[in-house]
Amino acid sequence: MAADSTYTRPPMVKRALPFLRTILVLAVIFRQVPIERLSVALRAADHQRFRTLMIPNTRIYFCWDTLILTAAIRWFHGPVPFASMLPARAV
Repeated sequence: MAADSTYTRPPMVKRALPFLRTILVLAVIFRQVPIERLSVALRAADHQRFRTLMIPNTRIYFCWDTLILTAAIRWFHGPVPFASMLPARAV
């Protein structure tokens, strides 16, 4: 940032809020499901099948989401190539 910029960093509490929420959600889950049971379930899971299904799903979702973003950008800013939007979706 430049020295004359008006950017101010958000307070520490505001930056920590997502982490605190995540910890809260995990605490609620672990109160309901014993860690040993979760560990057994994860060890028994078919990870190869999960990856086989999730990798194509992730790619399809990524392309679909990029297509929707491209359409929205075209509505407001004019023509834009699909490929130029791919880096925007990778962030």
